[in-house]
Amino acid sequence: MSRDKRHKRLADLLFPTRWMFIGFFAILVPQYILSPASAFEVKALVENVSAERSDLKVLDFLESGFEIELRDDEQLTLSYLASCVMEKITGGRVVIGEKQSLVKNGMVSRSKLKCNTSSQTSKSNEAAAVVFRAPNQTEQSTKPIKAFSIYPVLKAGNFEGNFTIQDMDRFHEPLSVPVQKGVADLGKQYLALKSGVTYRVTAGEKEYVFIVDEKADRSRKAPYLVRLIVF
Repeated sequence: MSRDKRHKRLADLLFPTRWMFIGFFAILVPQYILSPASAFEVKALVENVSAERSDLKVLDFLESGFEIELRDDEQLTLSYLASCVMEKITGGRVVIGEKQSLVKNGMVSRSKLKCNTSSQTSKSNEAAAVVFRAPNQTEQSTKPIKAFSIYPVLKAGNFEGNFTIQDMDRFHEPLSVPVQKGVADLGKQYLALKSGVTYRVTAGEKEYVFIVDEKADRSRKAPYLVRLIVF
């Protein structure tokens, strides 16, 4: 066999293998690049910021890897959705993690909150401590979720107007709660719900059904993570 023929036969043997490898690589790579795990994921909630900032405000949701630089005298309070851990941080560099922050050159104290970390979430990319309304989910398919405060905080995007809160048994008159910048804090308005009672809250065309836990927190100033319901 001539040298050219030997080279051609070798190429014929190697060529399909090479393309099989490239095809295999092309199938695998998008799975890693486009994996849901690499997409935006909410991990923490801003409870309080001691100074006004352009990049951070109360009730902001933060993703894993988000970095915050604090002045030496600046304080930040975060709560983690998956672990129900609350952090009070003073100064330093803060990097949002999965269940707690990485804090460099600053001080941090942590405490555990009472909240549900089971399958309360209704969106796959958001954690379970905060109650989220699932898009396109009907009332009949929605299992009431427990609220762990008698003073919930209701958040519905840029909605302006009033939330209507009605107990499902209709034993009480419905509450009309004013909304500012999409948020209504029942604690600030001294409007307490009843433990063990199921409620429907309506904001325009949006609604959600939830039940207040029998042992719900009774403080008007409980952390937002315990009280927040997001439409």
